[in-house]
Amino acid sequence: MEIKLCGVGGQGMGLAGRLLGQAAMLAGLHACETTAYGVESRGGLSNADVIISPEPILFPEIRRPDIILLMAEKGLKSNLRGAHDQTLILFDPGTVHEAIDGPGRKIAC
Repeated sequence: MEIKLCGVGGQGMGLAGRLLGQAAMLAGLHACETTAYGVESRGGLSNADVIISPEPILFPEIRRPDIILLMAEKGLKSNLRGAHDQTLILFDPGTVHEAIDGPGRKIAC
């Protein structure tokens, strides 16, 4: 399972990614988590990518996300890269106002 968490600094994307990875490992699965964020302490782009698998993970980059969580519009287009028809796209309608184009099942939460 490939999970992409997207937001801005201060929303806890990095912490959420670490918690997902640790929970997966406690459940006996393999997990890989990477974070990327801007130089701003608050308000800059912040992403966490988590891969969870019953098999060892040989490549730590998400190519076809199964789940995308969007908590901010910043970097919206780039965060949708690799989405496919079965991708579950969860978004906060209070912070994501731009239309989410492309494949995937979109759910406001």
